[in-house]
Amino acid sequence: MIVERWTAVEVRALRVSALRDTQEQFAVRIGWKVPTVRKWERLTDS
Repeated sequence: MIVERWTAVEVRALRVSALRDTQEQFAVRIGWKVPTVRKWERLTDS
């Protein structure tokens, strides 16, 4: 499946189900800060 638009659901699914990372591990893996990852997972579609 190719994700055209990433939502909180897809970000969390990638992190938890596919990679089995914590938010901290995922942030290090992708080179972003933990608060950014948390923000992404909180966002909802408008």
